[in-house]
Amino acid sequence: MKEVIRRGLYLIFLLLFAQVAHCQGVIRFEGIGQENIGREVAIFRDTLASYSFEEVSSKEFDQRFQPSKMDNLNFPDIDEDEAIWVKFTINKTFDGLCLLTVGEWVLDSLTLYRTNDTSLEPITVGKSLPRGRHGYSTNRFVFLLDPPLGVESTYFLRVKSMRLQFPLFITSTQLWTSEVHIKHLIDGIYYGFILLMFVYNGFLYFSTKDKAYSAYLVYLVTAGLYVAWVNGDIAFWLGNNMLFIHDYGPAIGCLSTFGCILFSKVFLQTHKHFKLGDTIINGLMILMAVPIVVNILGHQYLASKLLTYSALVSFLFLYYAGIVVWRKYSFARFYLVAWFFFLGFMMVYILKTLGVLPLNIVTANAKQIGSSLEMCFFALALADRINSYREKISLSELELRGLNKELLIQNKSLEEYSHMLSHNMRAPIASLLGMVRMYNHKDPEDSFNEVVVSKSLECAERLDQVVHDLNSSLLSSKKTTLEREQIHLPGLIERITSGMHHEVTRSRMKLLTNFQVKDFVSNYLFLYGVMERLFSNALKFRDPERRLVVEVETYQEANELVLVIQDNGLGMDMERHGHKLFRIYQRFHHHVEGKGVGLHMVRSQVEALGGRIVVDSQEGEGFRVELRLRLDAHHVEHEENFAIQ
Repeated sequence: MKEVIRRGLYLIFLLLFAQVAHCQGVIRFEGIGQENIGREVAIFRDTLASYSFEEVSSKEFDQRFQPSKMDNLNFPDIDEDEAIWVKFTINKTFDGLCLLTVGEWVLDSLTLYRTNDTSLEPITVGKSLPRGRHGYSTNRFVFLLDPPLGVESTYFLRVKSMRLQFPLFITSTQLWTSEVHIKHLIDGIYYGFILLMFVYNGFLYFSTKDKAYSAYLVYLVTAGLYVAWVNGDIAFWLGNNMLFIHDYGPAIGCLSTFGCILFSKVFLQTHKHFKLGDTIINGLMILMAVPIVVNILGHQYLASKLLTYSALVSFLFLYYAGIVVWRKYSFARFYLVAWFFFLGFMMVYILKTLGVLPLNIVTANAKQIGSSLEMCFFALALADRINSYREKISLSELELRGLNKELLIQNKSLEEYSHMLSHNMRAPIASLLGMVRMYNHKDPEDSFNEVVVSKSLECAERLDQVVHDLNSSLLSSKKTTLEREQIHLPGLIERITSGMHHEVTRSRMKLLTNFQVKDFVSNYLFLYGVMERLFSNALKFRDPERRLVVEVETYQEANELVLVIQDNGLGMDMERHGHKLFRIYQRFHHHVEGKGVGLHMVRSQVEALGGRIVVDSQEGEGFRVELRLRLDAHHVEHEENFAIQ
């Protein structure tokens, strides 16, 4: 029993719902604002487009009309041979003209029928029909309803098109004029923006000769042309002289998509950065020709479908290609932002068309906003790519300057080695040749031959030492990649002084240290060699009249470790000898044994460490050496002081 009652109530509900569904409300228009009547109309789908106005306006047809549930009438599953009938009743309550406006231009045919005055001819408009048939100069379809004041008047609108997405509005002539002015202003700003971007980037193209700019210009023209076609602006500009061009919207859309693909291919340089993607992009460019051919053959509906799917696949793949390139090259970041905004606003436009989002100034102009932002960020992407190239060029210039500097240093070293070869090697070689000539070949048992052989051996040893010094210097100057390790400077100095224990004890050397940085990363062997030579020089060239004091100090300055070694020894006259201080085989204190290679080797090894050396000295006051080494990020900073008394 309960089941019977439940089913009975359900049947009554269905009957009531069906009755309500077939009830069509009356639109009361008071002339205030623009009213969207999408949910206040009734719809009948004529699947074969075979019914006449007389048939659909008869009372027998009332039950076939279904109430609309859409703010923006949308029929995505429309068939090529199908027509849509829209029925609405209006009661005008103000004294003025009343207009029906259609918020979409890309419609093949719209015919308005009046039931209150059948003597008036029906008005037919369409994108491929001559303009001015409705009496208004605009790129939108407008119908003058003019119902009697206070009388309910019923109208039928027959729409046939391969693309059926259109909002319907009731408005007054004053409000409509204001809306048209605002729309023309927005369109003017949009096309002015395209023109500005075209002129600016055209100037950049002629300045840089970058192919990406020429591809961008092609994209600007094709994208602007397609938006102009969708908005009906081409029809507004060309008038009735070139109506045939309105039937080639899918072909214009393909050209726009082709321009976008071409720009992406050139800008991302897919032939270098994404070779597989470049092959796919070439295929997508060829694919764009298919809808064009279909459109030219007269199949607009099929061409429109092909364009929709091929453009969607192309846009998604281009976004993916941008991500692939961006992972390796940062200049693609603005390219991705451009696609993000474009796809985002295209989604807004689609949701508005489906009735999910309300119709307002943003959703109504989503195509223009999205394409404008895309064009803007594409231009920023081009500028960013140029900046990236400039940075690479700057780095190349810096590398070239470094190579030039290194070449100058090598040339200077070659001059020094040439000087050494011509002077230092000549003496032992000449002595060796002299000894050979003095050898008594006739009497090998001559006692003088022993002296000759002994002196010849000394000459050969001096020559071998010269060659050894030259080889060591060359190895230091050519060493560009050094192994780096953690260095504990106090331990290194203690090892050096321990190895010189006899000299340190004999000279009563006093060592003072002040370490603000005691642990750092560098090459141990090279730094050990530098410090050992500097301590050796301090011991060799000490002042015999006073106790030797050596001070070692470290501190950090910016990203450099400053290592200072200062003594109170004999010093030297820098004005007289400073220009040849680091030359090989230069000696300035002849009362002490030496070869004149110490400071030369110090400078070579410091430069191999990526550092530089600064020397200051005054005769009789001591010698100060300042080493500036690149400081690795991994070091320990704290003070530690100790002294050898």
